[in-house]
Amino acid sequence: MKQILALILLCVVMALVGCNNSGTGPSDIKDPPLDEHPPRSELPSTFPIGVDDTTLVIPADRGGMNVTIYNNTDESLSWGSRLNPTSPATWIYFYATCEVIEPGRSSATGVMIDKDDLSQGTYYTEVMINFDGEVIHTIDVTVEVGPVDAIPLGVNTNTERISAHYDHALLIVYNNLDEDIVVGDSRFSWSSPDDWISDVIFPVLLPLRAGEHGGCSVYVDREGLAPGTYTGHLYLYWQGNLAQTITLEMEVE
Repeated sequence: MKQILALILLCVVMALVGCNNSGTGPSDIKDPPLDEHPPRSELPSTFPIGVDDTTLVIPADRGGMNVTIYNNTDESLSWGSRLNPTSPATWIYFYATCEVIEPGRSSATGVMIDKDDLSQGTYYTEVMINFDGEVIHTIDVTVEVGPVDAIPLGVNTNTERISAHYDHALLIVYNNLDEDIVVGDSRFSWSSPDDWISDVIFPVLLPLRAGEHGGCSVYVDREGLAPGTYTGHLYLYWQGNLAQTITLEMEVE
């Protein structure tokens, strides 16, 4: 009988010790204060969409800059459906270097600035990266607008229409540099997300002297295209920096 009473007493004592919360049991593990959590931009892999930076500064001599978008999901994402960027600024527009971002891959989207109606100064706005209708990342954008001669290569128009009877458009480009630009100058380059913009030749034939203007031929390829009007974009670069953006409208009969 004494052995039974001793065993019962031992169980009671052990139970009382197990209820002591003065140690490092689960009740002592608390979430860190909110300000100790790392900011969202430092944890791109925890979100379906990641970005390479949440701050963008576009200087006066550039017409835009790229933001890299990461697809952290296990499915292909296309622009304009589940994934799209927006901004409250009417003078910001976007272009994607590819229409679909595969799982685990990234793609650049251009944040482009229409400076035609902006006076000289500094502008601030935001770009929101949306996924399934929800804002995943917000990018703070600073845009500097300088005088016209701050742009190394000025173009006479931001929009050019190519009628069905022509295979190219001739743009007038102003050399705002203090040096000549010769034919085949490797510092000049171009790109376009539209396959029917086939080639760009600048300057045409003769060197473009400092402070003067000359021709830039933009060639198109209509083969295999159905009749209609096509809209595309041409990006002109100087020393790797975006200098001008041209919207092209092409007619196909």
